[in-house]
Amino acid sequence: MASAIDAEGPSPRPLGRDAGIAAAELSGVVMSCGNEPGLERAVLSLLEQDEPVEVVVVNSAGGGARKRLERSFPSVPVWETEERLNPGAARNLGIGMTSAAYVAFLAADCVARPGWAARRLERHRAGAACVASALENGTPGSPVADASFLLLFRTRMPSAGPERRLYGLSYRRTVLERVGPFREDMRTGEDSDLNERLGNERIAWAPEVITAHAHSREPGTMLVDHFLRGRRMALARRQLFRSRARTRTAAAALRNGASSAAAARELDAGARYRRATAVWVRAGAAAYALGALTTRSAPLRDRLGARAARVAMPSAGPSIAARRVRLLAVLPVRDEIDELPGCLESLAAHTDGVVALDDGSTDASPEWLAARREVLELIRIPADRPRWDEPRNRRLLVEAARRHEAEWIIALDADERLELHFRERAERVIARGRRLGFDAYAVRVRELWGDSETYRADGVWGRKAGPRLFRARHDHEHDARELHGYKGPLQTLRRLGAFPRADLEIHHRGMIRADDRLARRKRYEGLDPEARWQPRQGYAYLTDESGLEVRRLDPERGWREWWRSERAAVRRLLLGWTRKPSRRLRRRAVRERRRVRRVMRRRTARVRRAVRRRTPRVCRVILRRTRRL
Repeated sequence: MASAIDAEGPSPRPLGRDAGIAAAELSGVVMSCGNEPGLERAVLSLLEQDEPVEVVVVNSAGGGARKRLERSFPSVPVWETEERLNPGAARNLGIGMTSAAYVAFLAADCVARPGWAARRLERHRAGAACVASALENGTPGSPVADASFLLLFRTRMPSAGPERRLYGLSYRRTVLERVGPFREDMRTGEDSDLNERLGNERIAWAPEVITAHAHSREPGTMLVDHFLRGRRMALARRQLFRSRARTRTAAAALRNGASSAAAARELDAGARYRRATAVWVRAGAAAYALGALTTRSAPLRDRLGARAARVAMPSAGPSIAARRVRLLAVLPVRDEIDELPGCLESLAAHTDGVVALDDGSTDASPEWLAARREVLELIRIPADRPRWDEPRNRRLLVEAARRHEAEWIIALDADERLELHFRERAERVIARGRRLGFDAYAVRVRELWGDSETYRADGVWGRKAGPRLFRARHDHEHDARELHGYKGPLQTLRRLGAFPRADLEIHHRGMIRADDRLARRKRYEGLDPEARWQPRQGYAYLTDESGLEVRRLDPERGWREWWRSERAAVRRLLLGWTRKPSRRLRRRAVRERRRVRRVMRRRTARVRRAVRRRTPRVCRVILRRTRRL
């Protein structure tokens, strides 16, 4: 049964808190990828702080972190997904799962030293909106590990001078709400991007707040790690600055290698140890620069993605063996009780749940939706709302779907149906587009015309498509247009220039009858009399039948439902589900009631005759079996 909430009230949090955690001023978000080995140590280091910390764990790329932590820390909430998330997405998830006044982050390969929470809070209570922490090497005693630490975090050591870099920040929650979420499309540098947006907010340097970062002692692992870090940094610079990212990243890596080698020669260790560390510093810097210079895959991927977006991603072919994504449907509704049963029947076969929004219905739509098991949450907009706010409705639906841990979202209206085998086809599309970085798809919309098995295919009607299938992103940028806005995230549109098309179909039933088309045209002309939101073609085309070309739906990709039959409409009227029936429907209901009575009288007479004929024989059989006992 759906959980109904008021759209104007606060959003329910998905996870509860006990009294101690609820009183915590600081939230600690532990970010893990693939259930990293040091995850338990990271969580334990936060739980053992002097100040209470509201700890949550976000683990992407699977690995079973939830089961592993349930045994050791059953009270720590864990959000886990099989999909690999970028750090920005993990940070945004953690922010949404917590409620404390300040938010800090800890990677799974790090450990918070004693006083980590208390000293952060001292700075925050003194007025600092953001507090930067220091780093130390969590695996000392190895030249390889020391070299990796110096290359990456030399400017974040507690003893760092004026060249220190302010990272490892904890933020006041109101600041995060003001500057917006972390970018989810960056493999690294998402914190740099957000820090650039802080404006005049003061960042306090707190060298007494220390985090220990673990580094590999194996030379090969260290070199590969720096090579990949160089690639990711070049990609992040390209996303942020757009010019000469590879050469600038490589040059900065070599300069950093020279400075780090000089710092290695000043370590408090033996001469042989210092020389070895300096050698590995230069080797790591060279690997980092080489990774930056060979970063061609990301621009090529974007170019390939922009070209592939012009061709429909195929949905046919062999089944995908990978785990199915969690696909939720978002459904706005207003006075559509006649269409809802068929729509829910279609969605239940292809999705893992439905999030519905009732926009001030006056019929039985909200009560019917609230009683359905498929509806995970029902958002109610009061009927006396000042105006129809479509952008707000889209935002509320996407936020609710994320609360229910949606990985992908399909946006549908009540008078639309999904094609047969939609789920299998959508899984193939998602899996095939993952390599190109596609996170939203434009789906073909078949406008049914004259009959539920034929659609209009001429002109613009045959090209209709909209971004209906998209990944659930915490930084989803919504279209602010009052009418005909995109449902998918605008980040995809900016990156590729267009939403990638998918070989998927949605069938729209709202244009079958001529009077429905006329009502639709009058409605939009009333909402947008100057065609401001659809200037190219206006709304007269909705009733224009010049050049009409109608085709039959593919039998393998059609849709099935019985709900729109006349007999089903009469049944809904007899059950009291239709509040304003037409005169024709009332007459048909009277005839149906009389027919049902005649049928029941005939059936009752047949049953009575059969009972009279067969009773003696039945009694003889019962008596015979009783004697045997």
